[in-house]
Amino acid sequence: MSTAMFASHFSVGNIPFGIGSSEDHPRPSAVTRLENTVIYLDELAKHDLLSSLPNEALHAFSQVVLNDFAALPRSIHQQARAALQTLFKEPLTSFPAGSTAELKDVTMHLPVSSRDFTDFSCSKDHVLNAGEAILKKRYLPPAFLHFPIGYSGRTSSIIVSGTSFVRPKGQFRDGQGGIKYRPTEQLDYELELACIVGKPTKLGETVTSKDADDHIFGYVLMNDWSARDIQGLEMTPLGPLNGKSFATSMSPWIITLDALQASAIIGQPRELEVASYLVDPNPINSYDIALQADIITSGTSTTICKSNLNAMYWTFRDLVVHQSSNGCCLNTGDILGTGTISGSTDESHGCLLELTKGGQDSFEIGDGKSRVYIEDGDEIRISALASNGDQKYLSESRIQEILVGSLVPFTIASVTVVARFFTRIFLTRNWGTDDSWIAVAWIFETILIFLNCLLTRYGAGRHQDTITEEQYQKTLLVGFFTRLIYPLVLGITKIAICALFLRIFRSHKRGRYAVYGFMAFVGSYTTSVMFTSIFQCRPISKAWQVKSLGQCSNYLITLWVTAICNILCDVVLLLFIIPHIMSLKIDRGQKAALLAIVSLASLVIVAAIVRLARVTQFNTSSDQACELFWF
Repeated sequence: MSTAMFASHFSVGNIPFGIGSSEDHPRPSAVTRLENTVIYLDELAKHDLLSSLPNEALHAFSQVVLNDFAALPRSIHQQARAALQTLFKEPLTSFPAGSTAELKDVTMHLPVSSRDFTDFSCSKDHVLNAGEAILKKRYLPPAFLHFPIGYSGRTSSIIVSGTSFVRPKGQFRDGQGGIKYRPTEQLDYELELACIVGKPTKLGETVTSKDADDHIFGYVLMNDWSARDIQGLEMTPLGPLNGKSFATSMSPWIITLDALQASAIIGQPRELEVASYLVDPNPINSYDIALQADIITSGTSTTICKSNLNAMYWTFRDLVVHQSSNGCCLNTGDILGTGTISGSTDESHGCLLELTKGGQDSFEIGDGKSRVYIEDGDEIRISALASNGDQKYLSESRIQEILVGSLVPFTIASVTVVARFFTRIFLTRNWGTDDSWIAVAWIFETILIFLNCLLTRYGAGRHQDTITEEQYQKTLLVGFFTRLIYPLVLGITKIAICALFLRIFRSHKRGRYAVYGFMAFVGSYTTSVMFTSIFQCRPISKAWQVKSLGQCSNYLITLWVTAICNILCDVVLLLFIIPHIMSLKIDRGQKAALLAIVSLASLVIVAAIVRLARVTQFNTSSDQACELFWF
């Protein structure tokens, strides 16, 4: 979740906490994130920008882990969140030097120091699916419906997201029934979330469901890597050991409970009566969080799971309560994992054990190959998106706006052009050079409108983090061609207008020379813009294959030059034509009508200025799929 493509997940409504360092800030300390900018909280504290917070919080921000901050009362976490949200109303460029850094320049670390890690099994669907994959029958362990079952993992092998690890070795059965010691052949992932304990408890103290939230600092994404062949042999009778303990990846950002309030929902109903300590008086005890897992092979991403946290049978409150129910103490930084979060559909299998039915089936990946389990060099990316209860964010779309904004003006223009052509061909029989230029411009405009509509098919108009990586790449590819055709349409249209001027003002020799010079200028800068657009990236394909090797120049400069040239040309055309219209020997009514028509060009100038502002916004946007139409 630290990759830049998920920038829109880190809005001012989130305010996550983590530990980061950089070349300019080498000592790890507390950070938060706003889109693709990381903010060092200790630097803000040094400049008295967080003076409303108690000293304990300010001191905690300078520590190399978040444990001291996590242990503080939840009310202080809320104060810190509110203070940062107020601070972020100001542009980040106004923050003190050294207090911010680009995400790509920051190294993220494990956010807390953890003494204990318990991995539970909260998903009923996962348990049933796994039973079917391994034992060929769907069944629940006897205890599952009575309390959340789990096992104690090892914190020594918890690694921050993005860290590579060595394929584990262990003993497992070979194809002939013998037992061998060698690298696992069934490396799997598990899509999980975990809560991080904040407020600790003493040995012998228990936690009630009513108070459980006070002991949760926040939530992280987690991948409990598993070697299924090693795990399968060692599970009986004590459970997993070497099949699980080699690596568990955890996201560097901790999302607080307050950030998820809008996505809180009623959890799954109990199928059996549970012990009184597990009875939660508050039915709003789960979250509507969409989860996704992708496998990345040779730079190509394939989605292998789409699940949701609300599929869990047991909640995070249940985990905290049950962990402490025997008097076991909770330590700040302890990790309580959900286990694999799977749903009831085929696309919601949260691990490959389920997806491949224990290795019996394979699944296709983006490069035309197939997988059964994870191979060397593969990456697994787990992402999450909390809804606001009505899935508003997920359903937000500008597709209708794009289609209306493209098709309505194009339809009006097309009717006008067709009417002009009909008049020129059949009525006046006076086809001119300007008509030919208009025809060419209309053909390219038709292609441009087709590409705009095609963009919506691949994801333009929707939030970038709600479309697949493949869709985004296709959007960038189509967008690349629209950037070539758009200046061509504008340039040819201006040349057509100039050709019309040459027809109208045949007797103005000096004016005709000016028009020819203007046409040459338009042709020159249009050609230059097109070549700049084509060779913006080296290699050219880097423009849409964002993960490929290469580099791209700052296209914002080209956008500004193009926009300024277009605006200046429109102004020059307007200033050129008005005096000539005034000198025409026609009656006042006709002259007023011509001036009224020409004055409409001022609207084009205003539209160009608005577009310039929008394309500038696009260049710095973290949600470019949604903003791409303005390119």
